[in-house]
Amino acid sequence: LESLSAKYDCILYTLGSETQQRFRLKAASLDRYFKHVYVFLHKEQAALMQIISEVKCDPDLTWMIGNSAASDIAPALNVGLNCIWIQTEHWLYDDANIDDAKVHKITSLEQVEPILTSWEQSLANKH
Repeated sequence: LESLSAKYDCILYTLGSETQQRFRLKAASLDRYFKHVYVFLHKEQAALMQIISEVKCDPDLTWMIGNSAASDIAPALNVGLNCIWIQTEHWLYDDANIDDAKVHKITSLEQVEPILTSWEQSLANKH
């Protein structure tokens, strides 16, 4: 997170109690890595669109990095974001139907930066 937040505007999109989630972030000293923190009671496409609108993200240049196919990756694909799915555990809830061709699948947060670097290089080569 330290390396990623030094290069990118990291935004946390999570669910639960706002007070509890912000307390957890601060207690774990993770709050400093996020430019914005959004806590919702339910993760859904409308909430994601609200964040994109408020932060003024360009979906073509924005990445969702999440561990849930159903609540992170599928909604992000639906609004046109690039996606990295950190596959750590498997829940039946996560049996979302996603287009694997549009998703980078990884097992560790350390694998994110090389994907983003490669993507940035491919963008630079197009221009």
